[in-house]
Amino acid sequence: MTTSREDLEREEDQRLAPWAMRSSLARRTHPLEREGRVFDYRTEFQRDRDRILHSRAFKRLRLKSTGGAIPPVERYRDRLTHTLEVTQISRTVARSLGLNEDLVEAIALGHELGAPPFARAGEIALSALAGAAGGGFQCNHQSLRVVDLIEKRYRHAGLNLTDATREGILKHAPWSAGAHREAGLHSGWAPFFEAQVVAVVEEISSVVQDLDDGLRAGDLDPASVERLPIMKELSRRIEAPVSQRAGVARPGRGRGALFMRANLMNRGLTHLFVTGIIQHSLRSMKIWTRANAVETHESFLAARVHLKPGTIGLSPPVYRLYDGLRSFVDRRLHQGAWLSAVAARARHILSGIFQALVRDPRLADDYVLLRFREECGGAYLRDIAPGSIEKEITRRYRANKKFARLVVDHIAGMTDMFAIAEYERLLGPQLIRGNL
Repeated sequence: MTTSREDLEREEDQRLAPWAMRSSLARRTHPLEREGRVFDYRTEFQRDRDRILHSRAFKRLRLKSTGGAIPPVERYRDRLTHTLEVTQISRTVARSLGLNEDLVEAIALGHELGAPPFARAGEIALSALAGAAGGGFQCNHQSLRVVDLIEKRYRHAGLNLTDATREGILKHAPWSAGAHREAGLHSGWAPFFEAQVVAVVEEISSVVQDLDDGLRAGDLDPASVERLPIMKELSRRIEAPVSQRAGVARPGRGRGALFMRANLMNRGLTHLFVTGIIQHSLRSMKIWTRANAVETHESFLAARVHLKPGTIGLSPPVYRLYDGLRSFVDRRLHQGAWLSAVAARARHILSGIFQALVRDPRLADDYVLLRFREECGGAYLRDIAPGSIEKEITRRYRANKKFARLVVDHIAGMTDMFAIAEYERLLGPQLIRGNL
């Protein structure tokens, strides 16, 4: 028996909690192009998921690091692995809370589309460069730019996602309410529950994943990790010390033992946090719904303006344990000598590319120049007569903040290895060979 979109929407109404978002109410900026299709078998949020999966930005995530080296090695997760793990955990939480899994999946799959090369270091570098261009750079804002403006698969710019998916992508991390005033994004409101799920899962998963990668790479000492309050609590809950469960008496007894210890920590922490999110969030949601007389989806929509951020999350005691783990990972890993060196090289690479392209736009890819012509008008730079091109660059490009922003977009879309290759093309290979 064939299931239609209408069947799926009716099933949502029967299955989902009143405070879950409904795909039947989803809205897009542009009407969908039928392109000869006579049957619709996906909800609007499922369609969003598929559009994200088929985007160029999503395909590039497997070649962008979350920590990594320069050039990259398989020591840390890539952005694609991170995204898939966040998606899986977010769906588990959403299902337990009666929320819309399809919407959660679309938001989680799209939340890293704007991630630049070289992880945190790339974000910091591009934030400084975009600030000089009269803007700023945050991964969630850039992800929204990707799905709204940069991806080009249809006759209009962007992927034409639903407003709910776009809002969730923007609000999975801190956002600037003044930067996005479209009515569909509700920039002055707290995130709806599905967006809050992705936000808290992404934050916690990033720390657990970094811990796991740091242990496997040998950049973190297992004994130091096991002394953390959260690991003692985890050991108490599973009724045996972590080291005994892993079959290891002390650190340094071989790669296999380290691998098993890291596995146990990762499983235990994931279960601890997921359970904590579900239990605390159920209590918080019930308190909020009773206080706002939410009994139907219509009453939820009417009360949504009163929704508080952080309704989905960890209880204060569990959050304190998590915060101790996060602080440890930041101090011992991200501020460690190896990743600090990675960060310095990343800043050098990205700022070098930016300065080279802003100084001489002729070095930019054709599509950057074509986007500039579309946004600012005038002639395509490569069509300018040789005798006039320097004057054109000085007059229209070098002090133009829109062109600088397009260069930032271009750099943000690069994979780690492409950024290295682009630096070498523009400025030579001396950086990669250790002469920083």
